[in-house]
Amino acid sequence: MTVAASRKRGTGANDVRNNRLDWTLLLPASAVWPIDEVLVLGGSEAMAQSLLDHGLARSWRRPRGPHDRNTLVVAWDDCPLAVGQIAGHVAPGGLLYMEVDRRHPGRRLLGPRSVQRDLARSGCRLVSAHIVTPDFADPRRYLPIDHAQAVRWHLRALFMAGTPIMRALRGGLVGVLATPIAGPVLRLVMLRYTVIATAADDHSPPLGVPMARGDERVIVVTSGYDQGSRAVVLPFGPGDPTPRFAVKVASTSKTATATLREHERLVQLHATLPARTARALPRPIAVYSLANRTACVQSCAPGPSMNATVGLWGRPFSAKIRDLDVVVDWLTEFACATRVDVSVAERNWALIYDEVAAIMQLPSEVVDFLSEAQAIARSTNLARVAVHQHYDVGPWNVHIDGTTPMLLDWETDDLRPADCLGPPLGDVLYLIIYWYFLTSNTKSEDAEEEAIVRLFATAAAPDSYVVAARTAINRALVPFGLDRSVIPAVLAAVWAERALYTSRRRAALGTPIEVGRSRPEAFLRTLARVMPTMCDIMVGDHAAWVEPRP
Repeated sequence: MTVAASRKRGTGANDVRNNRLDWTLLLPASAVWPIDEVLVLGGSEAMAQSLLDHGLARSWRRPRGPHDRNTLVVAWDDCPLAVGQIAGHVAPGGLLYMEVDRRHPGRRLLGPRSVQRDLARSGCRLVSAHIVTPDFADPRRYLPIDHAQAVRWHLRALFMAGTPIMRALRGGLVGVLATPIAGPVLRLVMLRYTVIATAADDHSPPLGVPMARGDERVIVVTSGYDQGSRAVVLPFGPGDPTPRFAVKVASTSKTATATLREHERLVQLHATLPARTARALPRPIAVYSLANRTACVQSCAPGPSMNATVGLWGRPFSAKIRDLDVVVDWLTEFACATRVDVSVAERNWALIYDEVAAIMQLPSEVVDFLSEAQAIARSTNLARVAVHQHYDVGPWNVHIDGTTPMLLDWETDDLRPADCLGPPLGDVLYLIIYWYFLTSNTKSEDAEEEAIVRLFATAAAPDSYVVAARTAINRALVPFGLDRSVIPAVLAAVWAERALYTSRRRAALGTPIEVGRSRPEAFLRTLARVMPTMCDIMVGDHAAWVEPRP
């Protein structure tokens, strides 16, 4: 009997799982990759081919009959076979990766303990089981079912409870996970999970964990931004409430450059920054290779992410402002510590205005906006100074432990300036924009553009969060001897660089983005539309800039 997929998935560039196989990091480290052949149950041919493309196996095939066995069996969530039948395809000493979706007919009562019993009857031992969220087609989190403390940490540190219902659910689950009934509750509420099993007497740690300890469990976090994105493995020892460290794993050998450069960047910054400033950076620990993937080990950020704190429904206004001020003040401190004169920089960051206009097909009004911004930069001290850039200081890349921030993801690649230098306040304005998106609860692209107008092109601050954002900007300008008139030029440089980077990155990955479809391009169009108003406001009365609307 040949087992075919019960339903086919798309095989084009939009099939996310065709490009992301981060579940492989959960497989035992004892396995030798690539194996000669993998037996595939369910799924599309493109999904099967992705196992080869990512170096897991040299070839794949469907089973030739019910007793056909192999050393690696992959059963996607649409495989119609019973657990015992699937396990029957695993050869002695072999491995099984299986997806279970309890929404499917015949799977509704199939919990991990039932799976464990069915596997045991066929000679397989359950190695690990992980909750998958939000779904198998676009997996972002793999959470260990048998480590309640790890799931509890995830809910408190990474989960954004942005509505009253989600906050109540999160609070209730966090509380339950601290009790003896944590395991049964997790098994009850999960809908989708993965199973790793083996037909060997093998107790190896997960593939993605160096310096592993016995009975360790891991969380795997993926961004899913594009096929060049990477995974982060967070290992937890038995009973540990926080991860021991973080392992950044490149998606493929072709995209390892950014991960290696992040490690090198962190080494250099720790060596050159004042100790007080450097404490907000992860400590680089080691670099190693696994299954043709580059991995870098770093210290893990203490405290929850800014996404989780600022995005938490009902959190006091004062606490959200405190978080913003803590990070803006550190970014200003970091910029001052890395400040250089443009004349000694490897590259003049102000060239971005001409470069993006020459390379990208931008509307005429955006080209005019960039020209005006360039004139502002050249007529002030802005174009004479450069500071080190993070490039992605969004709340998702910031963790805050009380009043101490830590910034993650310092990766860079050949598409970014080698010296990582850019305009003063570039990172500050980027952070403030996305912080305001969170606090104003933006839910659409149009809402994001309206929020930018409120921040920078509304004479009187329309709400208290805009007052706080503008106050933080004023504070960040002071160490550089700049005034508000440079803000349009910094905004133009930030989004021009990101528009060009996004376009080049997508083209390099073989998934080019349509002209005008990226968010940086949309933000440039919005800023161009309000440039006259914005300039009038920036040179206007100082008190009016931070004065709330009557």
